[in-house]
Amino acid sequence: MTRLGAGESVHDFIAGWPDESAGRAWGHPVDIIFNAGKMYISDDSGGSIYKVRRMAPEFGAYNNYLKKVF
Repeated sequence: MTRLGAGESVHDFIAGWPDESAGRAWGHPVDIIFNAGKMYISDDSGGSIYKVRRMAPEFGAYNNYLKKVF
């Protein structure tokens, strides 16, 4: 575990895989890979790969967008 220094904080980078209202998860992210400056996340539950991209600044600094690519 890394200790945070003064003024540092932790934020979720991406959230939402657990669907708490349904009591289950719609995915299970297991790995991250970078290729040509892009970030991809694999999901072994759905057998999918998602490309991550940052949303417009008006959505907040920690909001990201997932697009299924495989």
